[in-house]
Amino acid sequence: MCGISGLINPQKSVSELRELGISMNHSLQHRGPDNEDSYVNEDLGILLNHTRLSIHDLSEAGNQPMRSNSGRYLITFNGEIYNYKEIKEELNYSWKSTSDTEVFLGAVEEWGLDKALEKSIGMFAFALLDNKEEVLHLVRDRIGEKPLYWGFASESNEKFIIFGSELNALKAIPEFRNSINIQSLSLLLNYGYIPSPFSIFNKIWKLPAGNILSIKLPIQENSNDFNPKAWWKLTDVINHERESLIKDEKEAMILIKENLKRSVLYQSRADVKVTSFLSGGIDSSLVTAILQSQNSKKINTFTVGFESEDLNEAPFAKKIADYLGTEHTELIFTDKDALNIIPNFHNFYSEPFADPAAIPTLLMCKAARQSGFQVALSGDGADEVFGGYNRYTLAPKIWQKFSRIDPKLRPLVLLFIKLIPKNFIEKSGRILGISQFLERVEKLSYRLNHANSIDDLYYLLIKEWHDISIVMHSNQKNNIKTTNRIGINTNLENHDLQSISKMMALDCLSYLPDNNQVKLDRASMSFGLETRSPFLDKVLIDYSWRLPETMKVRNATGKVILKNILEGYLPKKIFDRSKSGFATPIKDWLRGPLKEWASDLLQAEELKKNDYLDVQLISNLWNDHISFKADNSKRLWPILIWQNWLYNNK
Repeated sequence: MCGISGLINPQKSVSELRELGISMNHSLQHRGPDNEDSYVNEDLGILLNHTRLSIHDLSEAGNQPMRSNSGRYLITFNGEIYNYKEIKEELNYSWKSTSDTEVFLGAVEEWGLDKALEKSIGMFAFALLDNKEEVLHLVRDRIGEKPLYWGFASESNEKFIIFGSELNALKAIPEFRNSINIQSLSLLLNYGYIPSPFSIFNKIWKLPAGNILSIKLPIQENSNDFNPKAWWKLTDVINHERESLIKDEKEAMILIKENLKRSVLYQSRADVKVTSFLSGGIDSSLVTAILQSQNSKKINTFTVGFESEDLNEAPFAKKIADYLGTEHTELIFTDKDALNIIPNFHNFYSEPFADPAAIPTLLMCKAARQSGFQVALSGDGADEVFGGYNRYTLAPKIWQKFSRIDPKLRPLVLLFIKLIPKNFIEKSGRILGISQFLERVEKLSYRLNHANSIDDLYYLLIKEWHDISIVMHSNQKNNIKTTNRIGINTNLENHDLQSISKMMALDCLSYLPDNNQVKLDRASMSFGLETRSPFLDKVLIDYSWRLPETMKVRNATGKVILKNILEGYLPKKIFDRSKSGFATPIKDWLRGPLKEWASDLLQAEELKKNDYLDVQLISNLWNDHISFKADNSKRLWPILIWQNWLYNNK
C-alpha cells in the first residue's frame, strides 16, 4: 500500500522532473511514510514516483519504482497481490526481493500484462512503463479498491499528462490551473460523492475500476485517443456465472465459506502487525471470526462508538470480541473529536467527499496505526456483493404494493403518511427494532412520489434531490444534466437481472468503488495504514453471482447466506439485529458543537464569493434545521463539505 504519481512532459529537463518528483512524493508521504523515490526517463519525458508503506519485504529490495530483470518494464505500484506466493511458484524468474510487487512484475515479464492481470487476485493501481513498446499503462483493480486520477495539467495542453493516487499529487504541479467541474459538484451534492470517471476538476478523471489507459510515447498530435478500456467487466462475470447457478443451499454455503476462509488467509499475509476492524455487524464479525479461527494466538480487534446510546454499536462489538476471545480495543467518539476532525476533512480527502461514516472510519484507522498496526481487515463489500442494504429488502416489497395503487390516488396515500405524528413513527421503529426509522420513512415517501418504476425508485433512493438544479446558482443551471441516471454507471440498464440483483450490481459499479472504497482508502492511508476487504476477493465475487437471489435476500432479510455461515462461529442471539452501519449524529452536531463552524461556511457573504450555489435556498435549509423545523442534515452536509473544501483550496 503506497502512493503513486507521475507525469509525461518531454519539454521538462531532468532537473525539473526530479524537482517535480520531490513535490509530488511529498504530497503523498502519508500514504507511504517508509520510503520515497522517483524514476526519470528524459528521452520520453517520463516521471514515475513512489512513496512506500512497507508491508512485504521491509528491506530496500522492495522499494519502488521497480525495474524488471530485463529492464523492459518499470512499475510504480499501489496495493497488494494477495496470491503472490501462488503466482511465484509458477514463474521461472530470478528474484531480488520477497515483495508481491516484484512477483507481479515478474509475471508481466514472463506472461505479458493481460495474463498477469487475469491471474492476480488483489487490490491495486499502478503505472507500468514498457520501454520496448514505449507505452505507459495506467491500470486500476477490478472493484476500484485503490484510487488513480489522471488528466492534463492544463485544460488547454493535452501533451502534459499527470496522474496520481490523490488530487494533491496533481496539484503539486506548478502549471496546474484546472477549473471546477460544475457537473461533478452537482453529483457531489446529490450523492455525497463524485462518481467515476468524474473528478471535481475539469480535464481530470478517475480511471474507472477494472480499466486500463495505454498511452503511446512520445506523445504527439492525435497520436493518442486517451480512452480507457475495460480489462475486466462485472457484466461479463454476471453473464458467465449465471449460466451455472448453484441450487443446493448447503453446497453454496460450503463454497462461499471455503473461499471466504481462503480470502481471509491470503489477506492476512504481511510482514507487519495485522488487526481486524469489528463493528458488531455481520460482515466484520464473520471476517474477525474466521481470522481468529486461523490463529492460535489472540488476534487484535478495533471498534469505535459514540456517546449517544442510539448510535453506539461498541457494546455489540465487545460482546462478539469477548465470545471470540480477541484482544479488543474500544474507542468512544466525543463531540470534541468531531470538532477536531471535521474542519480538517480537506486534509484527509483531497477531493470533496461527504459520507459522514468517514468520521468514525478516520478515528478507527488513526487508533489502529497509533497502536502499532499497519494492516487491518474490514468487512467492506459484503453489503453490495451479498445483498445487505435495506433498499434491497424494502424497496421491491414496498414498490410491489405501491404500484398497485391507482396513480391518481398515490399522492393521497403519501399525504396520509406525512400526517402521521413523528413520535408515533419513531416509537414504531423502536418496537420493530429498526434504527433511524423516521428518517427512512420520510425518505421513502418522498422518493415514491416521483417514481414510475422499481428502477426509478432505486435511483431516487441513492440520491438526495429529485432536481439538483434548484441547488445551483442561476448561472450554473444550464451547465449540468439532471436526469435520474447521470453519474451512475448504467451498463446494466437493459440487463434482464431481477430488481434486487440489478440494484446490487449497480452499487458494485458506482457506490462501492466511488463512495465506500474512497472512504476506507483515504481514511486509512491518511495514517499510513493498509486496509483489506476479504469480501472483495475476485473469486468470491465470481461465486456470489452463481447464487440465486433468494440465497442473498429472503423474507425481507439480507445477507442470508453470510448469516447462516456466521452461525457456525457465533450464537445467533449476539449478532442478529437490525443493520445500522456507521451512523453519525450529524443533525445534532450541526445544532450543537459544529453550529458555529457550519454557520460561518454558510454565511451569505461566503456563498456569494463564488457563483456555484443558490444562496437563498441554502439559507432556508440552514435556518429550518437549526430551528428544529426540519432535519436538513442530509442535504446540508455535502454543501458544508464542499464549502470547507473550497475555502481551503483557493
